[in-house]
Amino acid sequence: ELRILHLEKNMISQIDGVEFENLTSLRELYLHDNRIFHIDQAAFDNLSTLQTLFLHNNLLSTFPVWKLSILPQLSIISVGNNSWTCDCGFVQQLQQFLIGLLVIDSSKLECVDYNVIGQEESRVNIGSNITCANSLAVSVYPSSAVHHPY
Repeated sequence: ELRILHLEKNMISQIDGVEFENLTSLRELYLHDNRIFHIDQAAFDNLSTLQTLFLHNNLLSTFPVWKLSILPQLSIISVGNNSWTCDCGFVQQLQQFLIGLLVIDSSKLECVDYNVIGQEESRVNIGSNITCANSLAVSVYPSSAVHHPY
């Protein structure tokens, strides 16, 4: 029975959904420091004993992290240093899900807004006090958002 799995720093780019389906006793999963840009929404569904999940330092932007709420024992998560979308609905669901979990990197949990040619326009700390404007999450305190002139 595998309980701890370290897959960090392996240049993994995506999780298709079948990789962990037979690891029903897994308690800790470390996927940080990879190049993961896609995770199938059902990838973690069979991990009912999972307590710790590290996904920081990847390329995630739209993975619906709140779908992990089906994992009854999940209590520690790390999802910072990804380029999360600033779509207001996404950010609100993510914030709501993270309430009650130990987010060990909340200061590095940011959403990124890009302009039409793919250049970064702003970053907003998701853990800060935010509001929505034009369907995007923005900081209530504008000085905490970094705006790049282009």
